[in-house]
Amino acid sequence: MNSMTPLRIFAWLGLFATVACGQAQPAKAPSPKTITFSAKDGLEITGDLYVAASKTAPFILLCHQAGSSRGEYRKIAPRLVKAGYNCLAIDQRSGKGGNRVASNVENETARRAKKAGLKQDYLSARQDLEAGLDWASSHGFTGKKVLWGSSYSSSLTLLVAPDRKDLAAALAFSPGEYFRGHPGIVTKAVKRLTIPVMIVSPMNERESSTPLYEACASENKVYLTGPGILHGSRTLVWPKDPEKTWKDVMNFLSLYAPVKSKPSAHGKK
Repeated sequence: MNSMTPLRIFAWLGLFATVACGQAQPAKAPSPKTITFSAKDGLEITGDLYVAASKTAPFILLCHQAGSSRGEYRKIAPRLVKAGYNCLAIDQRSGKGGNRVASNVENETARRAKKAGLKQDYLSARQDLEAGLDWASSHGFTGKKVLWGSSYSSSLTLLVAPDRKDLAAALAFSPGEYFRGHPGIVTKAVKRLTIPVMIVSPMNERESSTPLYEACASENKVYLTGPGILHGSRTLVWPKDPEKTWKDVMNFLSLYAPVKSKPSAHGKK
């Protein structure tokens, strides 16, 4: 896979994986349960929890882009839940919300951080991602864990993943070296990243994302770019036809964090 050119790829996965998403649209969106938990420094983090049929199903931590909130996943998480994944979309301390990207959902964590006088730069939000993963483990979610980031949080995803033994895979939508004063920090991190990783990037961001893909040490890495792909996770919502990207993402998940098939009426899979 390391020799693949950075174009829209994933045709090869069709030989190995069958995914239920196809062209189907999600059913009525399940209502998330709003939860709170604490980061290492004591800041209260707000999240939207979407639970599938069982806590043994794979768990995806969904992280938003700059200026956004957990609402970025209000149209994405329900589709993942329908496919059998547990999801937690969090408010990071670096964000705002109340806009189209965030489905007009305000970022409660960022509001608390500002009130408390805590740092709200991108790197400071790393502990928010780590706290979300720790929360899942401490609350009985035993399925394979996936870390999913959007824009700056996709770069945080690539920073966090090499140091987590509980992750099965990572998805990074529009990563780059976004951390001022820390040149090359993400590139250095991905050289230690060995779990399966999928990098999704618009064509006009290949200059920043391709070096990260090439530096990544994982033997199971995928780089997805091409016409119609937008910045961040919104590429699964905003384009006129996001289905090709959805299919590629679900194929990746089905390979590295598969949902077990449900027993039939006769008790057989």
